Amino acid sequence: MSELVWDQSELARQLWQSYGLSVVSAQLVGAGVSTARWLVACPGRRVMVVQYLSADAADAARPGLDMHELCRAAHVAAPRVLTGSDGGLLTTTSLGRCSVTWALTGPELQLPLQAAQAQHLGMNLAFLHRATAAYPPVTEHPRPPEARWYATPLDQVLASTDAAARSIPLRSRDDRRRLDGYLTALHTHLLPRVPGLRAEVGHDRLVVHAVHGAYLPRNLYPIVGSVPRVTGFAARTAHLAWEIARIAYHPRTVAHSQRWLDSAAALLVAYHRTRPGLPGRDLLASARIAVLQLLTNPPLGASLSVWSTRITTLRRLLGHLPRIDAVVQDAAGLPLRPT
Repeated sequence: MSELVWDQSELARQLWQSYGLSVVSAQLVGAGVSTARWLVACPGRRVMVVQYLSADAADAARPGLDMHELCRAAHVAAPRVLTGSDGGLLTTTSLGRCSVTWALTGPELQLPLQAAQAQHLGMNLAFLHRATAAYPPVTEHPRPPEARWYATPLDQVLASTDAAARSIPLRSRDDRRRLDGYLTALHTHLLPRVPGLRAEVGHDRLVVHAVHGAYLPRNLYPIVGSVPRVTGFAARTAHLAWEIARIAYHPRTVAHSQRWLDSAAALLVAYHRTRPGLPGRDLLASARIAVLQLLTNPPLGASLSVWSTRITTLRRLLGHLPRIDAVVQDAAGLPLRPT
């Protein structure tokens, strides 16, 4: 752990001096290269404190904090970000830099998604995108993490796939055989589909503006019978269909549920009904983008079980693309998929 991470006395001083909060107890729940996260109990309230370990980390976090509060003001269900004594959402003192948010209670979103959950997610994401449409572009164009699915050259995709495969911890000959099978499937049947899928999607015809950037289970806290609470705003410029794809066709839903298509359709239909102004082309592109996202972002250091989940997801999506188009078109009343 970095020596820059506060000890509990430094944390208590920062919270009292900058926010007038006294600490009852504090638990360090995560520490990395750029941030440390504390769950802090204060009298009558728990807060999440993020300490930024460098000026660059703080600068990178500011757009997300601004977007968080913009969306909360637009009635997206998001916890409040507290304002420090200097008037900012991110406070800088002699002790360091931090932001403080009301802590969310309850478990994060569990997968695989059920149709009822997916419906609430679709409504929530559409409402959130209405708000982020008013947010100034974070960058002129999507940056590499949000653009790999359409921009990374195929030879680089192949090289990164092989590099990721070499990073897998193998414990037996059976592991080696399984990995060889996955690589054969990728190189022979799946990766060759990338150019055709990119041509079908036509990224330059899709809507791009500011998005949450990390609308994923770790940042979603469901409420029974209602839309989830949202945190972890990353603030990115990206295609809306990319953000929809990552939750509608999450691998742990597609690979681990026989009702994955029902869940995806429920999410997309709810999105369409909440925000009918998004062209049907974008909703229909999301399944293909989900495939491209998986193929162009191989996981470094992941286990064989993660690779198995991803391969199953790819096979199911690619094997059902016409059916996905038909189900979504019928359920949402969309026109035939444009070519």
